[in-house]
Amino acid sequence: AYAVDSTGYETYKVCFRDLDGKQNTEETIEETTGDIAWGLDDSLIFYSKMDKAHRPHQLWVRVRKEGTGEARDQLLLEEDDERFWLGLWKSRSGKILFSGLRSKETTEVHMIDLQAVHDRIKAGQDVEIKDFLKMVSPREQGVIYKVDHLDKFGHLVFLTNAWDKKEFTLCAAPVDKPDRANWFEMESFKYDPGKYLLGAYCFKDFVVLSGREGGLTRLWILHFAEDGGTLDVAKCQRVEFEEEAYEVNFSARNKVFDSDSFRVIYSSMVTP
Repeated sequence: AYAVDSTGYETYKVCFRDLDGKQNTEETIEETTGDIAWGLDDSLIFYSKMDKAHRPHQLWVRVRKEGTGEARDQLLLEEDDERFWLGLWKSRSGKILFSGLRSKETTEVHMIDLQAVHDRIKAGQDVEIKDFLKMVSPREQGVIYKVDHLDKFGHLVFLTNAWDKKEFTLCAAPVDKPDRANWFEMESFKYDPGKYLLGAYCFKDFVVLSGREGGLTRLWILHFAEDGGTLDVAKCQRVEFEEEAYEVNFSARNKVFDSDSFRVIYSSMVTP
């Protein structure tokens, strides 16, 4: 599936292409934001829509019945507060669909366990996808959080300014208890106001953090372990480079979750 804007108005039509036949099908989804995400297979496709002010405010899903051509659209989430914009993305593990509501200074994220939905559909049961929609943690004025799925340990990993932090701190919570009341910081990677953390990217066996420290952009590689049932950072390595001044960022081309390496974007005054 792909989204196309043929008017320049930034309203997108989602089109479907038969990869075996190498041609488009008649199926489309009209008037979307262009953001789309599949479930675990092609039986589900999630998308978002905008209001009259062109603000993304609704999360939808299309349930597609294999081999029948039948499809049913369900509205999952609608945000009426005009300060908040809605976005959607999948965890890097591919097992969770996240939908985030964010204003300039406040975040609220909802999640869907795609594996649980997939299992119900494959069992031939009628499914209301909205029944699987779960709030990660309710919005609190001034609290921002970013989230990804650490599948190996059954946890969500957060970067957040909760607890009145000046900068973001790393914390985690069990997938089945994601509310802020269950968030905990890492004892071996404690909050440091000298580190400005920007992103946390979960791979199968490690997590990459991006941010700034000492006036430079930085990357850290974290390996986790459980001690007595408590998740913590077992090993932390900052990625070092020979040049004294440079810029490095995590690459959006890192699409493989089960990988022992990752791509970066690097440049300096002498290394373009």
